[in-house]
Parts: sequence; structure tokens; C-alpha cells
Amino acid sequence: MFDIDFVIDEAGFQFSKLGPSDIEDALTNFCLLLDAVEQPVAKWSAIWQIPSVGDQILADLLFSEGYIDRDLGLLVGASLDRLPDWDETAEVAPLMNLSCDGVDLSMAPSLALCGLVRANGGRLGALSTPASQRSGIVWLRLPEEADPVDVDVISAVADISVYWRRVACDDKFTESQVASLAKSMFPNCVFAAGFFGQFDRLVGSYLNLLPDVLRHLAALSDHAPEVWRIRSQNHERIVEMASRAKVECSPEGPRTHRNVAAMNRRRFEFAGEHVLCEWHTKLEPHRNRIHFAVEGERVYIGCMIEHFPT
Repeated sequence: MFDIDFVIDEAGFQFSKLGPSDIEDALTNFCLLLDAVEQPVAKWSAIWQIPSVGDQILADLLFSEGYIDRDLGLLVGASLDRLPDWDETAEVAPLMNLSCDGVDLSMAPSLALCGLVRANGGRLGALSTPASQRSGIVWLRLPEEADPVDVDVISAVADISVYWRRVACDDKFTESQVASLAKSMFPNCVFAAGFFGQFDRLVGSYLNLLPDVLRHLAALSDHAPEVWRIRSQNHERIVEMASRAKVECSPEGPRTHRNVAAMNRRRFEFAGEHVLCEWHTKLEPHRNRIHFAVEGERVYIGCMIEHFPT
């Protein structure tokens, strides 16, 4: 329906219950969020006119001196101004009124657009700030729709990866779709070339394997760098990953270490450098492995395979 993946939630800029310091925190977090999103984003053209704080509209808050830090206001204003206006190309007129999680909203055209797209089988995520008091899945009821629809509101950088992982599973993304969004889903991971084309090296059908593969990659991206930083012993890392991330993983054993050829099979190229990925998560106790290595804040993902010979 649109060549965009996200819109800006106007309610995120209605700061009636916040003071200047909290507004500045919300706007700073929004800038970080907008910078972290790599997919196309659009705004409602009249977002500048929404009531923001007191008797000020958003344009006044961002571009007038006195209430918030001027440089921050100008930065947010410039960031919003660079975004295209979805209502210039949309084939539907903006809807103002809807119900969100049972609460009536009187000025939420971008959320309404998300609901309309969802009702027609598509998806749009809504980027917001903590001021909206909404995050994660919300349920919208539109004036002319009989059933409520689920829409994702994203108000923190960490929410981006959670959103795409869930959508990839729910919408049954293809290997190429997952590969194209890998950086957004797993920001701390670096993948060897061709990794997402290796599902056929595992035992099981692609759609049955996809949720577990995404869950294991999420565990590595979200937890492995910190676990490796605070735990230096292999047995400690094994226990910590099982406790925190709910995945079983381990390095290779002494027998494999003595086999030079076997160890070389576990080396993978990343940007011209070869990294030994002997650690592996176990999708099942006896088969289906994801091989990886942790170096600082990066997790190098080498391959997925039923089982390497030892």
C-alpha cells in the first residue's frame, strides 16, 4: 500500500503531563530511535499543528526559544522535516478518531493509518516516545472496522529488533527477507556470507526451523557480548547463557581441538579476516547447530549446520 515501514505517532509529541526536562529526555530518545531505524519512515503533514504542551503546538515547542533546549528542538524539527508526508501519496483521507486499547483518541491519524494497513493484511509500525504511554502491541478499533487490529508502537531503540523478529515469524519471512533485515533484528551480530541460505543444511522444514533460528540469533545478539564480558570460563558462559538467554551452547571438545582439519572447518571469513567459530548453539541436543564467536561487542555468526564432523 505504501513504500514505507514506519510512521510517526503524533501522540508521542503530546507532552501535556511532562515538564521541560522530561520532554527533552523524550525528544533525545526519539532522535536515537529515528537514527537507529534503517527502513523508510513518514509523518503526517500536519504533525506540526498538534497540541503539544500548554497552549503550544508542536511547531512552537520545537522552534521557539524558552521552554526546551533550542538546539534539541531544532534537531528534532529538522529530523521530522526531512521525512516525507504519507498523506501526500496515501489513497485514504486521514482518520482522526479511533480507540486504542479501549481509550478513545481524537487526533491520531498515523495510528489510524497503521490500523487501516493492518486491516488490509499489511503492516506499518508507529514510532513514538514514552509520552504516548504506549509500547509494543496495541489494539486499535477504527470507526468503520468491525474487529480490532494489532499494531506495533515502538518507543525505544531496543524495540526495533523485537518488532522485526516477531514480524519475521508471524509473517513467515523468506530467507532473503530475513537476510535483508538481519542488521535490524540482530544489531550485535555479524554474519558470514550466505548464512541465511543455509537452512537446508539443518534437519527440518524452513518454516518449522525459522522461529528457533531467530530465537537463538536473538539470544546471541542480546546476551552473548555481556556474558563473555562478565564470565571468563567456558563452563560459566554455558550456565549464564542457559539462564539468561534460554539457549544451550558450548565450545568444541578436546577431540575436535586435536583435529586441525576439523577446526579449520569452523573458520569463517568476515570482511577478509578469518574467525574461528567453534562455539555453537544447539537447536536440538543432538543436531542443528549455529556456530559463532564473540569478540568484544560483536558476535560473529559463521554457519548453521546439522552437525560438523569431529
